[in-house]
Amino acid sequence: MAEAEWDKNSNELELDLLTNVQKEFNKKNYEACLKILDQQGSGNQISEFKNHHNKAIVKFYMSNCKDYKNLLEFLVEHVAKFKGSSNEAKYSISTACYNMAVIYYQLRKPYAALEILNTIVNKIEDLDESIGCRIGLLMLSLLLQVNQVKKAVSFLKVLEKQLKICIENFTVEEYSSVDDVNGTDRMFRLMSLLTSIVNQNFVNVPEDGSAEFAVLKAHSYYVGKDFQMAAKQLSKKFTASWCPTINHGENEDTVISNNMGVIHLRVRHYAIAARFFQNAIQFDLKMSENWKNLSLHNMGASKMPEIMYNLGISMLHLQRPKDAFDCFLIPLKIYYKNPRLWLRVAESCIMFYEKNNTEIDKNRIVSSVIGTGIHRKYVLEPSPKIKFSEDGQSSAIPNPNLEFAALCLRNAVSLVESYKHKFITSENLDGMESDRVWNEVNDNNFCSPSIPVNKEAFDNLRAAIYAASSYVSIKLGDFVIALEYAKTLLELENLSDAYTMLGNLYCAESLVMLNRLVEARVHLEPKIVKNSNYFDFETRLWQLNSLEAAQAVIKYNLVVILVLQGEFDVAKAFLTTFTHPVVMNKVKLLKMYIEVATGKF
Repeated sequence: MAEAEWDKNSNELELDLLTNVQKEFNKKNYEACLKILDQQGSGNQISEFKNHHNKAIVKFYMSNCKDYKNLLEFLVEHVAKFKGSSNEAKYSISTACYNMAVIYYQLRKPYAALEILNTIVNKIEDLDESIGCRIGLLMLSLLLQVNQVKKAVSFLKVLEKQLKICIENFTVEEYSSVDDVNGTDRMFRLMSLLTSIVNQNFVNVPEDGSAEFAVLKAHSYYVGKDFQMAAKQLSKKFTASWCPTINHGENEDTVISNNMGVIHLRVRHYAIAARFFQNAIQFDLKMSENWKNLSLHNMGASKMPEIMYNLGISMLHLQRPKDAFDCFLIPLKIYYKNPRLWLRVAESCIMFYEKNNTEIDKNRIVSSVIGTGIHRKYVLEPSPKIKFSEDGQSSAIPNPNLEFAALCLRNAVSLVESYKHKFITSENLDGMESDRVWNEVNDNNFCSPSIPVNKEAFDNLRAAIYAASSYVSIKLGDFVIALEYAKTLLELENLSDAYTMLGNLYCAESLVMLNRLVEARVHLEPKIVKNSNYFDFETRLWQLNSLEAAQAVIKYNLVVILVLQGEFDVAKAFLTTFTHPVVMNKVKLLKMYIEVATGKF
């Protein structure tokens, strides 16, 4: 929370006044504080600023920490006056800068808070110990909040040196009792353990009976992939009460429900995960139902965007695309630079299209058969019209249709291509880490609120975006664009077997629609999936759970091209070799078409 500034270097009279102010402030007697501050005489510019700053803080607390706008307006106006001033002036406004950063932190504007703290954090050893520790803790919290986890490790080492703190003492089992440490040391202990855990390092989290350490221990189990123990840890009845929301801006039920949902999501219990996320949303809404009367430290307590992101993922797995789409729109307002989130929105649109426009009884293409033998005739059903958008609405308006999916995927492509040049591999980091100061350490945190991505995950993300882009372009009839996306997909590094197959299929389909049949045949050679790992194809929508199924799909599409080229005899001979059930319905229809086209029954 915002801090007042008690100057210990003042003269004896001013020091007595400030001592009395601090006593009254600690007693929450704010009116008395203002009266004493009014007695303080005028001095130089810095002294007057401190006096006005303290009055602003007292008035802020008088409003029950709700009138943050006036405080922030005062801080922005007066701190700007000291930019470029002497070092003495800069150090004197460190508390004011800290207060500004706290306000932005609680308003969920972490990058604005980081920008402010970066101007003072490297000089915290010259500040008062209390404010120096608070600045360090806030900086560490902000780095973790924006998923700059490697930078947080480097900064923790800086704090250890500048504040003369032994971080190792915070991770040993003997240093376990809450009563043995003060509040600041306990926070450093929590943050140091959390920093190690999010960096995938094993640490022994002690049991001290508090909910904070219990949740932290569950987090360590989760990182270690011991999901059963993580769920068991969260299910405990804590001996110490959780810090109430009204005082500390944290809600036990919301945190635990969300974490339990994440655990079940990780082990593919999607329905159970969705139920936990829905419970977390209810707890979060109940906490913030009277938003206008919330104090500053409750403003940032809501975890709604992150929970809705998690619920959207669950809904996608549960084949509920419209619900997933509605969920993703909420975090999209905050995490609009996350290419993975744009992809998830597009996937919701694609699934909604598939469920509402392609659920057609394929067997009814032939409505009836008249006659037998060589006199047999087929009566075909008229082709159904595909509806791409609803009610003639613009594709710019968020709706789960393919037009909006195309917009989302364009954003995703632009983002991953820009991040591609910023991506730092682990090999590069190993060679540069020792030569860099803490604020030059790079994290591949392109997908907040998700954890930083490694090279393999980033390559898979790019492949998924280009594959989805090609598919949507084909469905919208943009075959030239679809071909470009598919070719780009095939040129990516470390492309998995599944995406190699998709890239070739989309290239072939686009070329067929562009009447470039000879080029399309190149992408449908059976050898394309000769050495594929069938585990890559395990998706319920594809129904491709084996290498044989994948090869059957490739061969079937090759036969389609043979038919289009008029090679009916070769195509018919090929069709007799098909045995896999994944294509048998289509094979029967294609045989009927060949019989109708050739007149040979």
